[in-house]
Amino acid sequence: MKKFYSALILILIVFLLYGCTIPRNSIVSRKIRFPKDMAPHRGYSVEWWYQTGYLYEKGKRSIPRFAYEFTAFRIYKPNNPNWPKILVIPVGEVWDIHFVIHDLQTGKRKFIEDRFLPVLYVLGPTVETSEAHLDMRGNGEAIKFHFYGDIHHLYLDLRSDSGVEMHLRMTALKPPVLYNNGIISMPEGKSYYYSLTRIRVAGSVRFNGEYTVEGETWYDHQWGNFSAQPWNWFSIRLNNDEEIMLFSFPNTGTKYGTLIKKDGTTVPLNDFNVVLEGRMLTPTGKVIPIPMPGTIAISKLGAEFYVEAMSKMQFNDSRYTPPYWEGICTVNGSLRGRSVRGFAFFEGWR
Repeated sequence: MKKFYSALILILIVFLLYGCTIPRNSIVSRKIRFPKDMAPHRGYSVEWWYQTGYLYEKGKRSIPRFAYEFTAFRIYKPNNPNWPKILVIPVGEVWDIHFVIHDLQTGKRKFIEDRFLPVLYVLGPTVETSEAHLDMRGNGEAIKFHFYGDIHHLYLDLRSDSGVEMHLRMTALKPPVLYNNGIISMPEGKSYYYSLTRIRVAGSVRFNGEYTVEGETWYDHQWGNFSAQPWNWFSIRLNNDEEIMLFSFPNTGTKYGTLIKKDGTTVPLNDFNVVLEGRMLTPTGKVIPIPMPGTIAISKLGAEFYVEAMSKMQFNDSRYTPPYWEGICTVNGSLRGRSVRGFAFFEGWR
């Protein structure tokens, strides 16, 4: 029994000391490798895996039935004075998940979030990771996010005590997109950043009923040493099989944009203009100072788009991150002299 308690104390000491180390890896130009770089990068302070998708009931492709968002955050900033502590010692990395399911037909919406502390492995695993998967089990949530076969295949499996389930198989239709050769400047620090912009989805959803679904999603992965700042982000998916990513920071004027062509080749778009309209609403009807989507002009492409939220009630009032608006929008406009339409997800916070 003494050996057991000694081992337990040693494990606790290791985990607590692990929380005292500060990530020191720097952002340097390097080749991003797949699928290896889909796995966690624990030498950096901030990392997230992120999906935004729209789903049709199988065989009904006129209007999406569901929009969904899934984000897994890995954060490690033990030098932050607000970092979680055990006694007086900062814990190691913290994982948060955000998941949203929105029934666009009925207007019903569910925002789920949970926090996972791997330091509690001594009490039972909460996060398991490898080069092929992220598995998280918390207070009523169980999430499996797997990268299998090769870079073109993903799997998301989510179950919640709230009655929500989602089981999705995904196949990427285009290769990964590296923005600015894989490194972008954030307002405070730098980040590696790539996306899979056109992914075919099939599976099932249980949310106020059970549905067989099919659709498309967009996958982002970003990691580095930086602090979050107010931003506007668009992922635009057009009906000509092209996509556009626009990322801007209103406090600094920094912009990144990319056109992803039908064949997967890319065109940088740093000269674009976004005019945001109105104000967003919380679920209680309170107006918050985050502009709604509006118009986008991209002179390099001769493009003009009007982006309109399919519902204004797409606000996420998180306990662990700044509150933000994230939602599906319709896109209508012109590109290279031709009419186009599609869907976009817009994320904005202040």
